[in-house]
Amino acid sequence: MTNDLALKRNISDSYTKTEVDTRVNAPQVRVYTSAVEFQDVLNLGIDTLTVKGGTNTQITDDLSNVLIDGSNSIVEVHPPFKTYSTITSVGNLTAPNI
Repeated sequence: MTNDLALKRNISDSYTKTEVDTRVNAPQVRVYTSAVEFQDVLNLGIDTLTVKGGTNTQITDDLSNVLIDGSNSIVEVHPPFKTYSTITSVGNLTAPNI
């Protein structure tokens, strides 16, 4: 019996199921990852990746340079922007260099 007890885990340095559930389900301030890949995990025919921000959403690079600023009134792309297809403007277009 002594050997069996010696093999048991010391639970004083472990999390309970409730503690793990609380940590996993709590809102996270930051998530560190190297890739985000979309997949319709529930096979519902969903083909849209949604990124929900607050009043403003910002995308920066590893040097904290702002690449994109977004809000509900304007999206600003800070570095030069390139497209390989036609640009369609639904509203007014202001292009001071044309």
